[in-house]
Amino acid sequence: MSNRILVIVLIISVAINLATVVTLGIKWMSDSRIRRPFDHHPFDQRLSLHHRYFVKELGLTDEQVARLGAIRKEIAEVMQPVQKEILIRRNELMNLLKQPSPDTIKAAELINEISLLQAEHERRSFQGFLKIRSILTPEQQNRMEAILNIFIEQCPMPERPCPPAHPGPLPPPAKQGKY
Repeated sequence: MSNRILVIVLIISVAINLATVVTLGIKWMSDSRIRRPFDHHPFDQRLSLHHRYFVKELGLTDEQVARLGAIRKEIAEVMQPVQKEILIRRNELMNLLKQPSPDTIKAAELINEISLLQAEHERRSFQGFLKIRSILTPEQQNRMEAILNIFIEQCPMPERPCPPAHPGPLPPPAKQGKY
């Protein structure tokens, strides 16, 4: 009798442990620690931090915040296909490198395709900034320009690490006037 109880308790214990391991595995797989390219929501935590920083530094109204959110979502939807294509072409290029004697003509074609896609990415990015700028007041536009200049100065090259997501408050805007 006690052996049966022991076996039943053991089976229940194993089932509970197995359920716990499966639950933790599912949680771990869906957690943000595993980032698949372009598989996350465009307003992830990092972008939300940038969004809050822009809202604070530019002094946006509630209406501007709502419009900015819609514009950012639109930009993400427009940029995503180009980013996916760039990633696909880069993977193809890397696969060529893995071959014992890579096809240099195919590599040159892929490099040209990547450069065209990057140009399209820049064009769409610029259009997105124009849309954002269109909802700002002239003073807010000057502040946005200052923020972008700081970012470009601190992170001008792709191989250099970028500054933290929240670099701190901006210096006061420069006084505009005649020289």
